[in-house]
Amino acid sequence: MYLLITRTECPYCIKVKKLLQDSKTPHAVINLDKETEETQQQYRSMLKETFNHSTVPAVFKLVGGYNELAAIEMNLEELF
Repeated sequence: MYLLITRTECPYCIKVKKLLQDSKTPHAVINLDKETEETQQQYRSMLKETFNHSTVPAVFKLVGGYNELAAIEMNLEELF
């Protein structure tokens, strides 16, 4: 499952949505153009401050819950 933060007329946003639709990959979309200016600013601030990312699309992959994250972390520890 992917979470996309997009804008309506953004060419790369259109491409990423089409890519996921064509591959029938589950995803959810937050379209900033449909949000209030205040909410748009909150998303932009979160992207910049948390991920040092300032453009759309912003694509996030859901890991799952605790068990899924713990399994990933255990596998990473085994690699190092």
